[in-house]
Amino acid sequence: LRLTTYQYEDFMRWVQREHKNFEDDFVPKQTSSGIIYGMMYQKNGQEYYIEDALVEYIYEEKFRQEQNGLITTPIYKHLFWYDYQTSFKEARTLYTKKIQHTIQQHYLPQVQKIRTANRFNKQYNIPLQQLLEITKNEMGQLAFETAKRYLHLWGIAEKII
Repeated sequence: LRLTTYQYEDFMRWVQREHKNFEDDFVPKQTSSGIIYGMMYQKNGQEYYIEDALVEYIYEEKFRQEQNGLITTPIYKHLFWYDYQTSFKEARTLYTKKIQHTIQQHYLPQVQKIRTANRFNKQYNIPLQQLLEITKNEMGQLAFETAKRYLHLWGIAEKII
């Protein structure tokens, strides 16, 4: 089946009219946007989620929990839209459900596997306390805190110092 020139031009005029009709269609838009940051940490087998609009607060909390040897997730950022039909609170609740699902399905099982594999094996008798003291004396307080944080983060050592 082939189109004649007349049929093609007629078809293109119809497409242009339909396209023009789209200009009159009302498309509801959400008018306000928000950014929220979130993370999860585990303590005594329980999961705790923290969400806030201030990323600085989330980073501080993440650092504090890691210093205590707890599992933490990366910080998740989410841009969401809301309007007079959807409140900020409802949008935040949807985000919380989304982050919980992502963490539980795609992050937490892998981190737990890594931490289990990296448990401190006493047969090596590594003097971690001594290693941390040398780090502190030779490199300073910040290097000491960073080393301690990573030992906790990967489950190599439980609470040290």
